[in-house]
Amino acid sequence: MVWMIPPHCNISPSELFGEKEMYLKRIAILTDSQIEFNKSKNRIEMWGGDENFDNLKEAARQFEAIANTVLERKKRGRNKTWDDWEKAERAPLTKKEEKKLERRKKREEEENKYKEMTNDPHPFYGFFVIPDSDIPIEQFIGKNGYMLDPVRIKFKCHIWHEPKHSYIKVVGKNHESVEEASLRVRGLFVKVFAYKSIPPRGWVFHMLEPPNKPHKVRIADPPSWFIKPYDVIDFKLLEPVFEGDKIPVVGKEDASKELDQSFDPAILQGIRESNSKNIEDAFVKALQHIHLLDEVIKIRIRVGHVCLTRFPQRKDSNPLWAIDKFEKVVLKNPRILSKFATCIATKDEQLDKLFDDLIFRSKAWEKSNESRKDEKETRDLDYSTCCQELDGSPFREFKIYAIRKIPDSENESWPCSFDVKVERYENEKGKIDRSSNSSKRTDRTHDKNDKIGLWDAVLNEKDILNISMACLDTSYSWKIHIQTARRLSNDKIGAQGNFVYKLRICPKGRLVYSNTKEINVLSVCEKTKWKYWWLKDYIIEITKYEYWNLSEHQNSPPGIDIPLSKEPSPIVTYGITLYNKSWDEVSFNSNLEPGEVPEWYPHEIVDEEKTGGINSLMKDINSFMEIIQKNVKMY
Repeated sequence: MVWMIPPHCNISPSELFGEKEMYLKRIAILTDSQIEFNKSKNRIEMWGGDENFDNLKEAARQFEAIANTVLERKKRGRNKTWDDWEKAERAPLTKKEEKKLERRKKREEEENKYKEMTNDPHPFYGFFVIPDSDIPIEQFIGKNGYMLDPVRIKFKCHIWHEPKHSYIKVVGKNHESVEEASLRVRGLFVKVFAYKSIPPRGWVFHMLEPPNKPHKVRIADPPSWFIKPYDVIDFKLLEPVFEGDKIPVVGKEDASKELDQSFDPAILQGIRESNSKNIEDAFVKALQHIHLLDEVIKIRIRVGHVCLTRFPQRKDSNPLWAIDKFEKVVLKNPRILSKFATCIATKDEQLDKLFDDLIFRSKAWEKSNESRKDEKETRDLDYSTCCQELDGSPFREFKIYAIRKIPDSENESWPCSFDVKVERYENEKGKIDRSSNSSKRTDRTHDKNDKIGLWDAVLNEKDILNISMACLDTSYSWKIHIQTARRLSNDKIGAQGNFVYKLRICPKGRLVYSNTKEINVLSVCEKTKWKYWWLKDYIIEITKYEYWNLSEHQNSPPGIDIPLSKEPSPIVTYGITLYNKSWDEVSFNSNLEPGEVPEWYPHEIVDEEKTGGINSLMKDINSFMEIIQKNVKMY
């Protein structure tokens, strides 16, 4: 196959192939093709076997994409010097276009008049006195007050800052509008003031779920097969030691020690009650500080292991801690640091027993309620044993981490991430195959007929609350995590949209992406999620993670396709997540207008009448952990 460089393009080989023919070699490797540039005939010659014909067409398409990128860049450069050229006359506007233009001008004039300070008398006015002069005014109303513009326009009020008197003044012709606008201004300040007081790492708590049998705690080295958390070198795990067992004495070979039981149920019950109260207080405090935040908010419970990276050392040689002393001296120490390892399996078959259990529960619940068909009887269903796989499971999506370059700035960039859902091909959804004795899943996670679906892009991800609960009665612990992130625009013609709408699924079912002028990819994580309704209000997510580190392609030029099917095999892990459906209500904050108050309130999340409160949550988590302990063995 031959691809001719169009003679009218005026593109040099170095522009098309890159330094030392870097792009040419890259495309040759990605398409498994032989590619050479014939300088005398000004053409690219490509060849391969019959089975490589599609790859050759793909190579030609990529060269064409590079050529178009170079031409577009040259065109932008020329336009900067052609500003003085006379433009062709525009055709006269139609009557419909004239009316549309006239309406737009009137609307803009109406909106702009509220953006200016006025001395005209108004029947109604309001003031918001700024209570904290340490917060720069631009931090909560924006540069030149641009964050007030939506409030001005919506409520038809003039709003401006009086620096001499340190207040915001609101004037208008309607009492309700002035009152609502004043509340929005107050909301803007409260949002900034509350968010400012959140610690840099958020609020971090370490707790211990007391065992039901007499145990002590040992801080131990992890086993060699343990999969450590990301970006952690040295850490320790918590190990329960049953009182009465014989264990080696530190520093003495062939020696043992008999433990004396110090099991006090009253002390352990006090720790449980203290945990519930502390979790409730932490929940409410965290949600109060982000209540008015117009960002994406996510609350999740994750299963895994608490990995201590910094902790107080014992002064004596005894390696064992009593439960109450460990809780006070170690876990409540303000200098303690930890990471949470979320990997609970590395192979598909390690979760077969868990899937079997969930499917058995699902069939049993459906059978027990199949006689209740009408809506009236459905309200009286017993949800205490509810377990049902969601329609469409397993779901497929991508988490793409990238660097977003800021246009018209000198090398300014920010880390951002994309959550891209996949529209699954309407066929078998990869459910459990029980037609034979084998318990393998038909894990149809890579289908060439899948398509890129809904997506979201965020930056400034911030941890608000981390509560790590170490459990001694089970092999796994759990963590409550609250995180926020600022949503970026999802316009199709914007920087994010330009990147996402070039994503596609290759014939092998893997993602294909290309960098753009603004977006450079660092890594991709493909997620396959099996979701189950559990009890009445919970969702269980069992997720397969396939991770590619793509930093070596970070500076790959725009237009060069990078198919994951050509990359080394990904790192594969499995994780388990639990969350209450009512928590999704807080995620709607990203749709709030400036200063708007959401429909939910922090205390509702822990309200006993609405959600059952923290005690009910703790009971449900413990029931969930029993399912995990029963069906998922340590890898």
